[in-house]
Formats: sequence, C-alpha cells, structure tokens
Amino acid sequence: MVRVRSLAVGLALVALAGCAKSGDLVADEPAEPSQSPTTTQTTGAPILAPEPQVGTCRQLTVADIAPPTNDTSPVPCAKAHTAVTYYVDQWPKRMVQAASSIDDKTLQDYVMAKCDSAWRDTVGGSLEDWVISIVSWAWYRPTPEQFAEGARWFRCDVVAGQNTERLEDLPRSVNGLFDNNDYPDTFHACWTKVFSDQQGVDEGTLTSCARKHQQRAIGIVQLGNGKNDQQYPGADATFNQANELCADAVAKWRKEKEPGQFGLQWPRRNEWNGGERYATCWAVTRD
Repeated sequence: MVRVRSLAVGLALVALAGCAKSGDLVADEPAEPSQSPTTTQTTGAPILAPEPQVGTCRQLTVADIAPPTNDTSPVPCAKAHTAVTYYVDQWPKRMVQAASSIDDKTLQDYVMAKCDSAWRDTVGGSLEDWVISIVSWAWYRPTPEQFAEGARWFRCDVVAGQNTERLEDLPRSVNGLFDNNDYPDTFHACWTKVFSDQQGVDEGTLTSCARKHQQRAIGIVQLGNGKNDQQYPGADATFNQANELCADAVAKWRKEKEPGQFGLQWPRRNEWNGGERYATCWAVTRD
C-alpha cells in the first residue's frame, strides 16, 4: 500500500465574501487506493528486490503515487526529478512473523508512523508550513512475491503535488526544505478556482502557486481553547471561530483593514477528535 500525506486538502471548503457562509464543496479525504499488486509474477523464482538507498532521486508522475510498489529507475539528482527517497527501513522480524500478509495493517501502520516522523525531521518547518504546502510523502514496498522471498524493506519518498494534476520538480536535496520561510511558490498550496456553493460550478483543484490559480493558502489559525481534551464545540461554533480568525489573518496578510474575499477549511467532528484543531485560511487572488 502507498500512503500519501494530505494536509492541505480533505476538510470542508467554503466561499466567503466578507463573513457570509456557504456550503461544503469537497468530500472527505479520498479512500485509500487498492492494495492489489500491479505487477504480475513471471516464470521462475521471484528476484529479491535490492534495498533502496536514501538520497536517491526519481522522475515519478501522479500515476506512480497510488500503486503499492515502484521500480522506477533512479535518475541523477542534478537532473530534473520529482521524488527523493528520504528514509529507508525494514519491518521488525517479530512484526513480520505475526503478520498475515504484506497487506497486514500492523505493517502499514508501522510504515506510516516511521515515514511521517522522518518526513517532519527531513523537511523541517512547522505545522503551518506543512498544511499550506503541496509537499508530502508516499511510501513503497516490495511486491508480495519479493516479500515472500525475504524482502523486508520499505522506502519513503518526498513528493510535491500528489493531489494536483502533476508532480513538481524538487531540489537536489530536500533536507530543511521548510526551514527557510521563503520557500518557492512552486511548493505553496493554491486553488484553481474561487470556492462556490452553486450547483454545477467548477469547484477547481489544488495546484502549485507557481501555476495559474485564484486562491492562495495564507496560513492556519488555531481553534478551541488551547486544551487538548476540549470536546468538539459543534459545527456552527467551530465555523464561527474559524471564520472570525481567518478574516483577521487574511486582512493582516493583505495589510488591509478588511480581509476582502476569502475562503477557509475547518475541522468537522472526526478531524477534531483526531487532533486537528486548526482552520486553513485562503485569500482570493485571481492571479
């Protein structure tokens, strides 16, 4: 299975002119891709896959994100590339022995935790940087046949734009990518259309801010009372707080007294209970 990091999308989107509320546009986060292997077994014994190497670069496409395995040939990091392997590890022996198959949830959860922690350490920055960017990660594993032959590795790749129409080129090194607040617009999250609750209106898609867009994610605002054990305040209360705070944030970003037209994403009960206590604020730019 491949798991992509998706922090900038997946919550409810609204369109606001001043403080007028509109309805939801985007459904919950897409379901996980199929875990069925995409490769077929050839005649003879499977070849044990060599363990990937950290720092390897590849020219992946959006279509390469969903499959659970990937044998794309590395490319020189000095040339154009859209993926960088930032972490490689192996499943613990005891975990493999207890697993029913390579699709076992315990194995997947282990990879998710390892890749996510290593991703944060690699790219640096803050929660806000991660949420308002299109940079994320995907992971790959051996085929079931290679797993049966003893391959135990998994690899984690930095990618940018897996929820857009294309992956963006990455720098030679992704270490500390967000440590500088001035990271390029290529990795900043924008939206191709202005949010609308009108039936039949093109809802738009996530895109890089280096490409044509009409809205820009300008930051996040913390919600609630700051206590981790706070119960969900309810949809209306959460929206109202997010709306007020985003209006202030967008106005400050524009360096104006009023925010102008803006949109926001805010957590529903499930996201809140999962620990997401922030809203994402979007300024309408119509670039």
